[in-house]
Amino acid sequence: MLSVKFDPAEMAHLRDLHCLTTDALGHLVYAGLTQPESEEYFALTRENGSDRREGETSLALNARRARYLALHHRMREAQIKARATSAAAQAPDTP
Repeated sequence: MLSVKFDPAEMAHLRDLHCLTTDALGHLVYAGLTQPESEEYFALTRENGSDRREGETSLALNARRARYLALHHRMREAQIKARATSAAAQAPDTP
Protein backbone atom coordinates (compact mmCIF):
# COMPACT_ATOMS: atom_id res chain seq x y z
CA MET A 1 0.00 0.00 0.00
CA LEU A 2 1.22 3.48 -0.74
CA SER A 3 2.43 5.09 2.44
CA VAL A 4 1.07 8.38 1.20
CA LYS A 5 -2.10 10.16 2.14
CA PHE A 6 -4.58 11.02 -0.58
CA ASP A 7 -7.43 13.41 -0.06
CA PRO A 8 -10.64 11.30 -0.37
CA ALA A 9 -11.74 13.28 -3.44
CA GLU A 10 -8.31 12.85 -5.02
CA MET A 11 -8.42 9.10 -4.31
CA ALA A 12 -11.84 8.78 -5.95
CA HIS A 13 -10.68 10.80 -8.93
CA LEU A 14 -7.52 8.69 -9.41
CA ARG A 15 -9.52 5.46 -9.14
CA ASP A 16 -12.15 6.67 -11.62
CA LEU A 17 -9.41 7.50 -14.12
CA HIS A 18 -7.69 4.13 -13.57
CA CYS A 19 -4.53 5.82 -12.25
CA LEU A 20 -4.39 3.52 -9.22
CA THR A 21 -4.35 -0.24 -9.11
CA THR A 22 -3.48 -3.06 -6.76
CA ASP A 23 -0.23 -4.94 -7.39
CA ALA A 24 0.35 -8.68 -6.98
CA LEU A 25 1.11 -8.18 -3.27
CA GLY A 26 -2.14 -6.30 -2.69
CA HIS A 27 -0.48 -2.88 -2.45
CA LEU A 28 -2.20 0.19 -3.82
CA VAL A 29 0.12 1.60 -6.49
CA TYR A 30 0.01 3.91 -9.45
CA ALA A 31 -0.87 1.93 -12.57
CA GLY A 32 2.20 0.53 -14.31
CA LEU A 33 4.58 1.38 -11.45
CA THR A 34 6.07 -0.64 -8.61
CA GLN A 35 5.50 0.37 -5.01
CA PRO A 36 8.86 2.22 -4.67
CA GLU A 37 8.26 3.96 -8.00
CA SER A 38 4.76 4.91 -6.86
CA GLU A 39 6.18 6.47 -3.70
CA GLU A 40 8.69 8.42 -5.80
CA TYR A 41 6.05 9.50 -8.31
CA PHE A 42 3.74 10.66 -5.51
CA ALA A 43 6.53 12.78 -4.00
CA LEU A 44 7.27 14.35 -7.38
CA THR A 45 3.63 15.27 -7.95
CA ARG A 46 3.17 17.07 -4.64
CA GLU A 47 3.55 20.82 -4.23
CA ASN A 48 7.22 21.76 -4.69
CA GLY A 49 7.98 18.14 -5.60
CA SER A 50 9.66 19.02 -8.86
CA ASP A 51 11.02 22.43 -7.81
CA ARG A 52 14.73 23.06 -7.58
CA ARG A 53 16.07 22.29 -4.13
CA GLU A 54 18.53 24.46 -2.26
CA GLY A 55 22.05 23.71 -3.46
CA GLU A 56 20.84 21.39 -6.22
CA THR A 57 22.67 21.62 -9.52
CA SER A 58 20.75 22.10 -12.71
CA LEU A 59 21.95 18.67 -13.85
CA ALA A 60 20.42 17.02 -10.78
CA LEU A 61 17.20 18.97 -11.26
CA ASN A 62 17.02 17.90 -14.91
CA ALA A 63 17.67 14.28 -13.92
CA ARG A 64 14.80 14.43 -11.42
CA ARG A 65 12.50 15.96 -14.01
CA ALA A 66 13.48 13.29 -16.54
CA ARG A 67 12.75 10.60 -13.94
CA TYR A 68 9.33 12.13 -13.30
CA LEU A 69 8.56 12.14 -17.03
CA ALA A 70 9.64 8.51 -17.39
CA LEU A 71 7.44 7.43 -14.47
CA HIS A 72 4.55 9.55 -15.72
CA HIS A 73 4.80 8.05 -19.20
CA ARG A 74 4.69 4.49 -17.83
CA MET A 75 1.74 5.33 -15.57
CA ARG A 76 -0.17 6.99 -18.43
CA GLU A 77 0.42 4.01 -20.75
CA ALA A 78 -0.97 1.64 -18.10
CA GLN A 79 -3.88 4.02 -17.46
CA ILE A 80 -4.76 4.16 -21.16
CA LYS A 81 -4.67 0.36 -21.43
CA ALA A 82 -6.86 -0.02 -18.33
CA ARG A 83 -9.39 2.49 -19.62
CA ALA A 84 -9.53 0.77 -23.02
CA THR A 85 -10.05 -2.61 -21.36
CA SER A 86 -12.76 -1.19 -19.13
CA ALA A 87 -14.52 0.47 -22.08
CA ALA A 88 -14.35 -2.75 -24.12
CA ALA A 89 -15.81 -4.74 -21.22
CA GLN A 90 -18.70 -2.29 -20.87
CA ALA A 91 -19.49 -2.08 -24.58
CA PRO A 92 -22.52 -4.09 -25.66
CA ASP A 93 -21.84 -7.00 -27.97
CA THR A 94 -22.93 -6.07 -31.49
CA PRO A 95 -22.96 -8.40 -34.47
